[in-house]
Amino acid sequence: MSYASDVYSAPRSLWKIVAAKLHLSESTVRNYLSSAIGKTGTRNRMESMREARQQGWL
Repeated sequence: MSYASDVYSAPRSLWKIVAAKLHLSESTVRNYLSSAIGKTGTRNRMESMREARQQGWL
């Protein structure tokens, strides 16, 4: 599994760790993930991750 898919499927409690590693705020990480989910045309993180894998993006 790639780093991108690890971050994408991370529970919300890990956003703080992801944000710190990327030098971003937690809300920025949340907003980026929300935007990515919206762009896939899916309803939630799991559907979005599945779609991204099927498309070869992850």
